[in-house]
Amino acid sequence: MEISDKYHFVSFYRSDGSANTLDSDLYIENCGIERTAADRKYVTGMVKGYHILFVLGGKGILYTKKRSWKLTEGTIFLLPDGLEAGGEADSEDPWQYAWITINGSNASSCLKQSGFGKSLIRKCSCNMDCFVEIIDKILNTSEQTMSGELRRNSYLYEMMALLAETEKPEYENLKDPQDVYVRNAVQYIHKNYSHIKVNDIASYIGINRSYLTTLFKNKLNVSPQEYLVSYRLNKAKQLLQITGLSIREVAFRVGYDNPLTFSKMFKNAFGVSPKYYREEVCCGVKIQKAR
Repeated sequence: MEISDKYHFVSFYRSDGSANTLDSDLYIENCGIERTAADRKYVTGMVKGYHILFVLGGKGILYTKKRSWKLTEGTIFLLPDGLEAGGEADSEDPWQYAWITINGSNASSCLKQSGFGKSLIRKCSCNMDCFVEIIDKILNTSEQTMSGELRRNSYLYEMMALLAETEKPEYENLKDPQDVYVRNAVQYIHKNYSHIKVNDIASYIGINRSYLTTLFKNKLNVSPQEYLVSYRLNKAKQLLQITGLSIREVAFRVGYDNPLTFSKMFKNAFGVSPKYYREEVCCGVKIQKAR
């Protein structure tokens, strides 16, 4: 798809994402496609929501108070909620870009699982036109009606699925023939973490527990048990952030029959209890990931 000379600029603004938004978990605040003039500078100020920028061509710079990034074609960049940032188009080859600003209680979690967990910038393994086509469909569905919003939200979920699909999981960097065991074991854990033990993992991929442990330590620097516990506890963090489930219910959801055992494991991993994490830490203090 060749970048058109005609660009849309459409905003679906929601003042607080509550009363007029059908899906408060994940929704669109604004989106568009634009070609900028050479040397154009702009300041976004304090970002509201999560602003995802898709660089379709040309060059430009995004900057915050602490650092700057040179963005080129194929780059996807995230400006998270609350960040103060600005940008500038290249003088000789000004960028063309598409963007979408999203918000909602699940926005941060979805983005972390779509390649923005450790960095604000990422490349994409698919053609950028795929994202442009989705944004174009949103722009052409501008009716402020229930059906219009439902359709726009469906396009947003399509985009988030595409971002997740084009993010390479940690185990895809494994090279030698033994890696297939680790890859299959990790996939099995991700799908069945709430009700399995290490022996189940070894049995599923057809090797003994001792050999499975050796492979995990060689490839991922953790044992299968450590990986399983880490995955469960990080899933628990997500549930504490985005649901109203009780601590007992969260414990059961991630595979702990005893809530006291779960609370002890959670505190050992993150330094705070699940209750404290939900009431205090979710307000903005960064916690180290479980290992």
